[in-house]
Order: sequence, then C-alpha cells, then structure tokens
Amino acid sequence: MNESQTKPSSSIFTVVSLLVLAVGGVFWLANSQNNTAAEHGQLVPSQLATISSDGVVHLTNWSYDISKAFAQAKTTGKPVLMMVTADWCGPCQKLKKEVLSLPEVDQKIQEGFTPVVWDLTEPTEQEIQQATQWQVTDGIPAMVIFDAEGKPVKRLVGAVPQAKFLQWLGA
Repeated sequence: MNESQTKPSSSIFTVVSLLVLAVGGVFWLANSQNNTAAEHGQLVPSQLATISSDGVVHLTNWSYDISKAFAQAKTTGKPVLMMVTADWCGPCQKLKKEVLSLPEVDQKIQEGFTPVVWDLTEPTEQEIQQATQWQVTDGIPAMVIFDAEGKPVKRLVGAVPQAKFLQWLGA
C-alpha cells in the first residue's frame, strides 16, 4: 500500500453499516404487512409486549435503561442480556414479537439474566463508539450477554427462531 492509499477507520465502517441497516429497515417497514391495529401500550395477546400502530414492539418485562441494568446485574450477580435494536429494524421487531415476548422464553430470560434493550433508532456518535467497543457492529438485531462485570462474553446476530435462540441462550 502506498502513502496515498490509507486504510479507512473502523468507525467509518460502523457508520456505513448502521446506515445500510437503517435503509433496509425502512424498506422492510414500508413493505411489511402489519395485521395488528393496536395502539402503543396495548398488550399483544398472550405475549409480554406492547405494539404500536406502526409495528414497533416494546418488551414489557425488559429494562430500557442500560446503566440501571448493569447496576442491577452487579447486585444480583446475574449476567446482562442486551438486545440491540432500532424501531426501523424489521427483523428486530420480528424477534421481539415472535420470540422474546413469549412467556416461556421470557421466563428463562428473567430467571437467568438481567434483560435490557439498547435502542439505536437514532444512534449518537457515543453510541456508535460503544457499539464498536462491545463488538456489536455486524448488524441488528444483536443479542449480547455480558458478565456481571460488564464484559461482553457471547453474541448472536439476526432474527432467529425460538428454538435456536433458546439453544444459544442455554449454551
């Protein structure tokens, strides 16, 4: 490589990756069939979630405050299970609705983990840097397990079926 050819920084790749994900999510939301006319805050029947009229799923038993989740993990000794998501991410909404909000899945999560959602709908530069540090730049949805000290120890990327998620969770 000569001096005029420089290697791009990893933060540029992170920003580009997040932009590609954003565009893909917008297309997915625009083309998806939303059969639920529920308003935000209305429970999804037999699931532990609410869903807005635009298809954004909110997990009712999960924290949305990362600092509190890590503090709780230190107190309880339970590892943190973090879902990295965004409102515009179709696969994220699918994973939350079809897997994470199911009572049998939620029970396993609540028993063994401190669950938290990290919403990157409009990521700040600081959040992009944190995503790089935690090595969650391969795409979303991303599931990350952190030990009680806050170190990432295990990752899963993509909207996987319930059986695969439970296998990953227990492995």
